[in-house]
Parts: sequence; structure tokens; C-alpha cells
Amino acid sequence: MNTNSEETKVPELKSNYLKMKRKPVLTKNGHYVTMSELILVDKEYDYEKTENTIDFPISIFPKHIQDYINKLHATLKYDISVTSASILFAVATAVGNQKKIQVKLKWETNPNLWIAVVGRKGTAKSHMMKAAIDPLIKADKVSNEAYKNDLKIWNSLNVEERAAKEAPTKKKFLTNDVTVEGLLKTLERNPKGLGLFKDELRGFFEDMTRYSSNSIGFWLSVFNGGSWEKERVNAETPSVDDICISILGSIQPGVLNKLASNNTENGMIDRWLYVPSNNKICSKTLEDITEEEEHSYDVFINDILKRLDDERFIKWGNNAKDEWLLSSNNLTTLIDDDGFSIQLQEYFSKLDAYLPRFILLIALMNGSNTVEVTHVKKAMDLVIYFIMSANNIFTGFENTTTIQSIFDSSKAKNKQDKAKALLTHMPNMTKKEIAKEIGCTVDTVYKAEEKLHKP
Repeated sequence: MNTNSEETKVPELKSNYLKMKRKPVLTKNGHYVTMSELILVDKEYDYEKTENTIDFPISIFPKHIQDYINKLHATLKYDISVTSASILFAVATAVGNQKKIQVKLKWETNPNLWIAVVGRKGTAKSHMMKAAIDPLIKADKVSNEAYKNDLKIWNSLNVEERAAKEAPTKKKFLTNDVTVEGLLKTLERNPKGLGLFKDELRGFFEDMTRYSSNSIGFWLSVFNGGSWEKERVNAETPSVDDICISILGSIQPGVLNKLASNNTENGMIDRWLYVPSNNKICSKTLEDITEEEEHSYDVFINDILKRLDDERFIKWGNNAKDEWLLSSNNLTTLIDDDGFSIQLQEYFSKLDAYLPRFILLIALMNGSNTVEVTHVKKAMDLVIYFIMSANNIFTGFENTTTIQSIFDSSKAKNKQDKAKALLTHMPNMTKKEIAKEIGCTVDTVYKAEEKLHKP
């Protein structure tokens, strides 16, 4: 119960936005608020919407990158959340394990992120993601040309000269090889880390979430960094230390729903950051971004690399660690709250692991090698975004299960029967929502309604 009469009042949510009991949390200024109030205070939302959403907090980026994201949205209709999350992946990949954050003596982490864009086909997700990683693609092309030139020179040497000089290796930021053997060999040549970009994550998810998969142990171990030791002296896979792999790709909601339903025990589903994509296919315009704006983004990624100093860990500024402690303890409150499903509680625990990674990246993106209080607050905004995104996505899965049970109990096989079943049992669904759910036209739903009302 709230014990402070001066506390900011926040209206009750009118959707399944956050399903939790009203457990009080002590804020830094000594006020008791519930976690949902803590999340929503000083933020404005439209409580009359039937489906609450939250925008990606682009304020984590410098102003010129915020402008770039908005310009991509205005000119190319790129989804702001997808573009922003993909930029975050690009930054995490560029940094790799060159800079870490130390929370405690035995708790240090690199900034690897696993990001899954959730949306249906045909919504330009690939273009959005590729636009964000374009500076890394360009850098890899330059590196590949240098490698081919160095290899040509090395091959021109005689046998004795080649024996005395190490063969050149191909340096890269990005890979699409999901096999453990291939990744380890590439990591051996690129010890700073890699970004794994897969336009479609379905096959990757299916492999990662099988208990019988040989790769499951690898991925479970590298989520928090660490090393990989080859099991046999003559094994083809090398031993690699300080592994850092960030991942970006897309997956369709139905595929993720199936994987989430069937593969919960190994914990892989909980390790991902889910970004819902706008499923609308938008009209195009003649507006475009300028070459200067494109170049400015390239410079942004390259400057982050230039600013990395030789210090292994980023420094904590005044009161920054206190702010992290407050944020982390608030997340712990969510983890222990029975008002959430077990699946979401487990997901919150992984977000607590992501919080320091976000802090590190936000500080570096904003030109600092020292963590400030504002960086921690922005990182918590990002955590909240992913909490609500995951809640909306997984609540949608629960709704899908409910709808399927309605179809089963009504013995609805064809689209008209399904429309009639939803009109009867889900009166709050609009005809457009029903049509989208069963894959028919709105006209089909109207015809089903007419048949329902016929004597």
C-alpha cells in the first residue's frame, strides 16, 4: 500500500500491460511507489488505447543519431524501434570485448547483445537492420581487400620466407556462420569479438533450443562471455578466450510462439531482447536521407572505436553505482513478484544481466569513458522498453492460445466459422482484428455476422 500522500499518482493501466500485484518499492527519494508506477512516473501514455505500446527510448543516443533515426523513419518509413535496436547491435559489435564494465570484483561483462526483431514477412525488416550495420559491412569490405592483398604478397614469398613470416588473417566485424566450429575459427582470428547477423533466425533458434543440439552448451556459456576449451588435443575447433558475440536477426511471431511454448527449460528464449516490428507496409515517398547524414552515421560508429582507451574497464562516476543498485533492486522486485508469469520472471533476471551492458554502451555512445548517473537512468529506460515489449509479445501468445481454444470448442474449421466464433466469444475484438487473426477479409467477417443474426 502507498504510504506517501505526496507521491505522484499514476492511473491504472487499462490493458494487460504489466500483470503484477501492487507491491511497494522504496524509491531513492524515500517515496513508496509500485513498480508499475515507478516505470510510468514522468512518462505519458495513452491509457485509452486497446493495445498499449512503448516507443524505443532513442534518447539513449546522441542528438545527431536521434535525428538520423527519425529521418530514416520520415523518408523510408523505417520502424524506429527496429532501426534503434539494430544501431545498438552495431555499437555492441564494434566495441566487442575491447571495453568492459565491472559491477563487482567477480562480476564483469562485455556488451554482447542478442536481439530478435519480431514481425511478419514483407515489412522491410532486413533493410532496416542492414542500414544500421552498414558501417560494419563497409569496414569488412575494406578489411577483406587488405587481406587479399596481404595474402597475395605472402604467397609470392619463397618457402623459407613464408616459414619465417606468419600468414595474414582476415579481420572482420560481422559473420553469418552459426556453426560452433565456424564461429570458433573466426573468433580465433578476431579475438575482439564478432557480430552475428542472420536475416532469418528461425533455423538458428530451432537449433539453439534443442537439448540434443551440440551447440547448446556453447551458447549457454558464451552469453556471459567466458572461454571455450576444445575437448580433445586433435579437435578441429580451437580454444578461444574472452568470447564476445552479439546477435541480430528477425523472426516471425508464430515461429517464436511455437519455440517459446516448446523450449522453456533450457533458458535460451529468456536470453534475447525482443523488438516488435511495425507490421504495416507503409507507402513510399520521394524524400531521402542525404549523403552527409549517411556519412555522419558512419563517423559515429568509427569514432566510438577511436575513443576506446587502453583501460580494460569503463570507470564509474560519482553516484553512478548507487543509481545502478537502485535500478537493479527494482528489477529484483519484479523477478520475485508472483503477479508475473514464471516465464516473464525468468526473463527479468536476464534483463538484470543486460543492465550493465546497456550502461557501458550508452556511456561510450555519448562520448564518455566514465559512467554517469544519466547513463544508468537511460539504461533503465531501455530495460523498461524491453520489459514491456516482451510482455506485449508473450501476452499476445497467450491470447493466441485463448483464441485457438475458442476455435477448438466451437469446432470452427473454415474462416467463416472462426469469424462467427470470435464474434460470439470475443465481443471486444474489432472486425479488422478478427480478419487479421484468421487471415480473411473484413467483408468475410461482416458476412459471418449477418449469418449469426439470421433467425
